[in-house]
Amino acid sequence: AALERLRPPTDSMPPAELLDAERRPLLASGEYPPEWPAEAIDRQRRGAPAPDSGGYGPIAFPGGHAALPMATPVRDGRRVLGYLFQLRRVSPSANARQIQQLIGPSITVYLANADGGPWMTLRATSTPAPVPRVPAGLFSYSRNETEYLAHADRIADTPWAFVVETPLAVALARPASFLRLEVAAAVLLMLAGALGAWLLSRRITRPLKRLARASSALAAGDYTQRVAPGRADELGTLARTFNRMAEQVRSAHDALQGKFEEAHALAEELERANTELRRAMAEAETARAEAEAANRAKSDFLATMSHEIRTPINAIVGYTELLRLGVTGPVTEAQRTQLDRVYLSGKHLIALVDEVLDLARVEAGTLRIERSVGVAMETAAGAVAILRPQADRKGVGLATGCRCAAPLHYRGDPNRVRQILVNLLSNAIKFTGAAGRVAVNCFGAADADGMAWVRFAVEDTGIGIEPDHLERIFEPFVQAETGYTRGYAGVGLGLAISRRLARMMGGDIDVESTPGVGSRFTLRLPAEGGEGGEGGEGGEVGGAGEAPSVRGSA
Repeated sequence: AALERLRPPTDSMPPAELLDAERRPLLASGEYPPEWPAEAIDRQRRGAPAPDSGGYGPIAFPGGHAALPMATPVRDGRRVLGYLFQLRRVSPSANARQIQQLIGPSITVYLANADGGPWMTLRATSTPAPVPRVPAGLFSYSRNETEYLAHADRIADTPWAFVVETPLAVALARPASFLRLEVAAAVLLMLAGALGAWLLSRRITRPLKRLARASSALAAGDYTQRVAPGRADELGTLARTFNRMAEQVRSAHDALQGKFEEAHALAEELERANTELRRAMAEAETARAEAEAANRAKSDFLATMSHEIRTPINAIVGYTELLRLGVTGPVTEAQRTQLDRVYLSGKHLIALVDEVLDLARVEAGTLRIERSVGVAMETAAGAVAILRPQADRKGVGLATGCRCAAPLHYRGDPNRVRQILVNLLSNAIKFTGAAGRVAVNCFGAADADGMAWVRFAVEDTGIGIEPDHLERIFEPFVQAETGYTRGYAGVGLGLAISRRLARMMGGDIDVESTPGVGSRFTLRLPAEGGEGGEGGEGGEVGGAGEAPSVRGSA
């Protein structure tokens, strides 16, 4: 029964087995597929590594199906009683087609056995290893009379490596194209030099021929002929004199011709402008479509990866909780301390994954906002109750207040509003030192257009924010303090998600801060029923004293 609980609810998954100390099977949660050879399964039982906490073995292909052997020791104190073992079937990646579209058709990704053995494609098929052992970094090899360039990275704590390959001819195609362009440019330069020499020779002889033809036409009474001066010598003077003689006859015609040419040039310019405008509009539409497609792909990727990451983290937290409860045997104080740290780290990872999931849902437009009415003071008190243990552990005073005599009602999703306040209060506590103060106040206010708002002001006496960071902190994965030596945890998603949630409910979040003095974040939501005028002072909830004032009154 215990083994059955470890087996996922699918008929295609191989059984989980309990082996004795000699790797002989004792119990199994099911049966292996009939096409899997028994000797291949037994070879994987005996070859799968089992360090102190369990481990993975090389990729195997029993019966032609990709499988990952996993084993972990079963102990009674320090004595190994046996092993828990499973050959986990590897199904083709659901994202194989999207990944191939992202990296291009000339690039192939493998999961390889680093110390020798077959490689596995994204579609869970077997490929013979072209090298006996996968080296780290860049290397090359030949397969089917084709040279390939590849790069490998070992996966920590596993016998596997990711290998990305591309044909060497594809990798060298761009340099070869560049060399061909260089040769073509050199040939063009030579042709241009020859053409320049020919034009220079013509420039000397052509003026004489033009002047002779124009003189003949003038003698015959044709005053339409013109000779381009373009010179400062005697030929140029003669040409200018000839042009002045014929100019009086052609002045009227030239004026009309000039008007025609001006109109024609204006029409051509207008046509070019229209062509450029149409091309710019087409390029803008294409760029917009590509940006939307890239954003959707990113959101889908974040949602999928966050969900897949959350499942093993939940398993880690669950098994850690079982160990803390002593289900598998007595736990020493030192072990309990380490298990507590693993448990808290797992919970922190789940919170980070939830933030990534929320961001992906917001960007993909799948996050649902409940349209209801909430009570401001109740929502603020609920957020304070969640964060009070954190504040008490750090020695930070935490208070809640309301500056209106009557209850304030806002339009929005109370759960999402509480989530926003929890994010703001958590940040305030994180960046406020011991003996500091954090408070959340709710009050009504109306803007210049008469629109009624309910405002939640979260104030702290922490380290503050630099002026040039006040807007950037609302961008995803951006924090006020960055670098390898920063002293505060987090991935920089809380404020980005909070502002987007506030705007989805018709409100917004503003920030004021003075470095070294503190910060004030104000959540603004539409008031219900035209509420928004300021009322009398209300009492506190939380008993931590009067709220601090960082930037003055609202």
